[in-house]
Amino acid sequence: MQSGFWVVKVLKNILTGDSHQECSLICLITHRSERLYPSNKCYNMPQVVTAQLTDEMVRDIEEFMRVHSIDRSTAIRKLLEKSLDQWKIEKAISKYMKGTISLMKASEVAGLSLWEFIDELQKRDITINVIDAVEESLEM
Repeated sequence: MQSGFWVVKVLKNILTGDSHQECSLICLITHRSERLYPSNKCYNMPQVVTAQLTDEMVRDIEEFMRVHSIDRSTAIRKLLEKSLDQWKIEKAISKYMKGTISLMKASEVAGLSLWEFIDELQKRDITINVIDAVEESLEM
């Protein structure tokens, strides 16, 4: 019985990255040994979410699937990830422009490096407060 726990620990140490398949594998093994080791939890277990889509959206998803040679679930997940990444950037830019967060904090909210965030601002022709940016970098 101890070996089941050891396998989970080894898998957790060996598998790196943020792949859903890797997490599913860890969860499967963890849940089997959960009675013996209740502290073993997988917090990134993918969840099933349902949504109603228009015919046009379904056609667009099917085209995306064909172009990228991927299944429907992967296509929807990739499209959602891209959309959420864009939303985070827009949210960070909005807060930065209102002055409620600093340039560095905005880059964190956006999930980007400072330089990637500055590039996003430049793409949108948004002026960067250089004095604040320099002061902030000196504080680090």
